[in-house]
Amino acid sequence: MRMFLTAITRAEPGLDNPDTFDPSCSEVSMTTGREANRSLAEQLELEQTQYSIGLRAAPPSVPVDSAGRFFVVDVVGRGAMGCVFRAVDKKLGRKVALKAVRVGDRNKRIREQRLKREALALAKIKHDHVLTIHDLVEAQNGELLLATDLVNGQELGEWQKKKTLADIICMYIEAGEGLAAAHAEGLVHRDFKPSNVMVDESGPTSKAVVCDFGLAGADFPIPPEKLADPQSENSIRTRGAIGTPGYWSPEQQRGEAADARSDQYSFCASLWEAVVGSRPTSASLDRRPANLPRWLFPILRRGLAQSPDARYPELSILLRTIKAAPVRRRKLQKIFVTTLFFSAALSVALLLFGYKDPCRDAGAAISQVWVPKRDGVRSHLTALGYPQLGEYAAQRLDRATEEWSAQKYEVCTLQRNQRNAKTSAREACLERWSSRLPERVTQIASADANFVPHIPGLLETIGELADGCQSPLAEVRPSIQGKLERALELERTGAYPTSQQLLNDALNSAQASAARCSDPAYAAELAAVFYRLGHLQGEQENPAAIDNINRAARHAFACKLDLLYLDAKLFAAKIYAQDLEDPESTKRTLSDAKAALARVGQDQALRKYEYHEAAGLFARLQGRLDDAADAHQRALAQLGSGHQYVLREVEALVNLGAVRYDAGESEQAQKLFSRARAIIEENFGDAPLIVREKLALNLAIIRSDAGDPQTLEVLEPALRSKLPGIRLSAAAVGLVYTGQQKLETETRDLIKAVQEDVHTPNIPNRAAAEGFSQAGIALYALTEDDDRQALQQAVTLLQLGLNRWRLVAPNSEGRYIAELMLAEALAQSG
Repeated sequence: MRMFLTAITRAEPGLDNPDTFDPSCSEVSMTTGREANRSLAEQLELEQTQYSIGLRAAPPSVPVDSAGRFFVVDVVGRGAMGCVFRAVDKKLGRKVALKAVRVGDRNKRIREQRLKREALALAKIKHDHVLTIHDLVEAQNGELLLATDLVNGQELGEWQKKKTLADIICMYIEAGEGLAAAHAEGLVHRDFKPSNVMVDESGPTSKAVVCDFGLAGADFPIPPEKLADPQSENSIRTRGAIGTPGYWSPEQQRGEAADARSDQYSFCASLWEAVVGSRPTSASLDRRPANLPRWLFPILRRGLAQSPDARYPELSILLRTIKAAPVRRRKLQKIFVTTLFFSAALSVALLLFGYKDPCRDAGAAISQVWVPKRDGVRSHLTALGYPQLGEYAAQRLDRATEEWSAQKYEVCTLQRNQRNAKTSAREACLERWSSRLPERVTQIASADANFVPHIPGLLETIGELADGCQSPLAEVRPSIQGKLERALELERTGAYPTSQQLLNDALNSAQASAARCSDPAYAAELAAVFYRLGHLQGEQENPAAIDNINRAARHAFACKLDLLYLDAKLFAAKIYAQDLEDPESTKRTLSDAKAALARVGQDQALRKYEYHEAAGLFARLQGRLDDAADAHQRALAQLGSGHQYVLREVEALVNLGAVRYDAGESEQAQKLFSRARAIIEENFGDAPLIVREKLALNLAIIRSDAGDPQTLEVLEPALRSKLPGIRLSAAAVGLVYTGQQKLETETRDLIKAVQEDVHTPNIPNRAAAEGFSQAGIALYALTEDDDRQALQQAVTLLQLGLNRWRLVAPNSEGRYIAELMLAEALAQSG
């Protein structure tokens, strides 16, 4: 069997027979005599020659690095970029591949940058169907080499030539899963093709391995921190027509930005070629080739759409659709065989002359709900003065309805094979979602100024269809599940009391008649209700939140509800780290979440995002600022391209900015906050949003530290917020600044604003703790010794702040400062 490298050896076209050493890898003759400057290829050629004529007793083994870890034993092949060696890793006792830039290449510097990018890209991805990297090695003579797995097998393009349709589709699904794993890490391949996928035949079953990520960035030096940044033009969206023209997406051919949907196009072009025997053309896309199955034609045609927006929102959705469809075809084939002697003519006619897919129109119903109202949503928000928000709403609903159609088709296909509790639950979830869509659209299409700030939150809830209906809890009655979903929508639009009432009703119903798990003390419905209730309370910083979230985790664990258990642990970790500032509980909960995440599998990008965010909050709490920054960067990488999850993206940037601020890097923090603000403006324009007000708080803190006279101006959106929690937090920031600048008039105005909120209900605990404490400290500092009334007001505010600190973070620095100042104020007041 011929030895091939996984993806990495096929980075360039034209790789020669790997069993034959090609001297052209070396551009310097072995007779030069410059032993000290010989390349690895030259030295290996010399030793091979010596061995062949009897001047060496042992086969060639050329040391690579000064540490003596890697030894080159053979050349596997060569390409336009350079040589690929077979080598031995002495440290770990295994065979590896070493890829090196060709000596004398006039583009050597650029190619080495590409090699580094490839190393950085592969290091980010840990997946069974993506090439594994071991190290980036510098040889003693300065050559740069990439060490990867060495695999028995062949290129996918060669492997697929004599395989069945089922075998080809299974192998491409594996390759697609590897590609989707790269997308989940914020990377775009940009050169996906059959020759960049290796079929590993060393195990009991063959498997696909995606390789050659050297084009996952632009052709110029890129700092590692930029490559890891999903917003960098060098990461998820890169410009320039780079790759293999035969598999380019239309936008790559035009030299435009390439994103994950460009890889989707290349994937579909490759699969089309594998099945049909030639690459897709405009004519073949209009009329199905005879040898392309009817069920596969519309799937690939959508993935090959000219406009990226017309393709599947994510490659993972396309893969799920492909996975579902062949099941139906295999069943039809089985029926055909068993009924051959009774209805041969009819069966042949159905299969050969126009079998109509009964699920073809399963997802069409949603267009009747959304499409007629699309222009109305955009025009209404534009008329309110928010055209960007209108465009964002339309795109978000487009994506959600496309996902609904894809899932509806998948469920229809699965149910034609076998109806079970899971598929029935998915169908019910999809129907509930679509039945509520008209109300949601109407809310947006008739929104007034008071509702506009809640639209992004509502859209994010709508967009989480894939996560909500992909794995619904079959054990939860539809009546209960409907209340939970409705409660989430109300929570996202700030209707907390109504959401609370719905959850109370759901809890009463679940407690009275929930179907119990194996242990009668636990029930799946109680797990779901306690989670939603704890989540609502957590958003309000209610101290009861953590108890209900932990109840949800216990019920979910007992009932083997892995995803719900994971969600509960992730949310609990955030509460412990951010609200309660409890490092021991955070550490324990994160450990549970990590184990649960490993158990539920790979396709969990949003949950991975939540895990990394919680890990970042925990590291910041412990003062491990580098680890915190790394965690928030990893969280950002999970979100992919195209600002699909804007609110989460802004959250991660703000948290990363806060870490940089803690590290004394105020300039870097301000850049991150400004970047978050730019994303908000790009998607929402100047709409009055809660996220914008929170961002103003962070920018004002940096301005305050620098004594910037524009601090209060930057803070103004938050000071005018209609949410008392944000208003109080803004007052706290303003009081710190005015106190530093000795601005008595502005300080007294801020204190007066705080006092107006003293009796406002439902103020989040942390905001109240900070706002009341800072107002009390400022008032105490301004008060003359004989002004008893002002002293008493300061004492009252400090007591209010201290009470809230005891609830939200009893061991925090804020509580101790408030306690100390209260003691001084009480002593002075007598």
